[in-house]
Amino acid sequence: MKIDHGKFLQYHIGRHKLKKNLYHITTKEAYQNIKKEGYLYPSIANGTESGLFLVDFPNFLKRWCGISKNYPQGYLFKNLLSHIAGRECEDVVLLRIPTEVLEKNALKVRSVERHAQNIVKIRERQKNINELPKETIKALFGDFAKYSPQYKQKREAVEYIYPYEIKLSNIQEMGTFRFTKSLRKTSIWEIITQLVKGHPEENGVTNIQKFLNK
Repeated sequence: MKIDHGKFLQYHIGRHKLKKNLYHITTKEAYQNIKKEGYLYPSIANGTESGLFLVDFPNFLKRWCGISKNYPQGYLFKNLLSHIAGRECEDVVLLRIPTEVLEKNALKVRSVERHAQNIVKIRERQKNINELPKETIKALFGDFAKYSPQYKQKREAVEYIYPYEIKLSNIQEMGTFRFTKSLRKTSIWEIITQLVKGHPEENGVTNIQKFLNK
């Protein structure tokens, strides 16, 4: 069954396609700092956790909120929210970013699941990054975004990594949700519906729920 995710247009990078928009989830407090500074800056950390982490909405609904290859329904989204909203109470905000404002050759894609699996293996075996095979390096640091369709064909959740800052003028705030420890058992669909309420993406949420409930 083909799922209609709303009007998610695509543009080409050579023979390949990417969605018109990518999305970033953060806290309301962090977004206030973005508005103050005028930029969304990438995180700076050691190893594989540097950059801006983005998702495309169809894959986000199907694999992060729905059923991914190795995780039960909604596990990855709830895990993401718990990571972002680590305190007792936190307002979470969804941001929309047009892909056309990004430097295409700098955008990377990786499998969330393969990244997690390889991180565990490296820690267990205490391997140096330079000793790893090419495919493992891709799983950790990402592949060129033009290959994203190949990753999605494997029914895995994917994330995009962007190494540069993004201007505030290129960011649209969509919706917010107050996430608390008492709400950790709240339906993921209630949360995501609140985040996209009043936007075309809301149609995708409705359709994926119908699909999963069949």
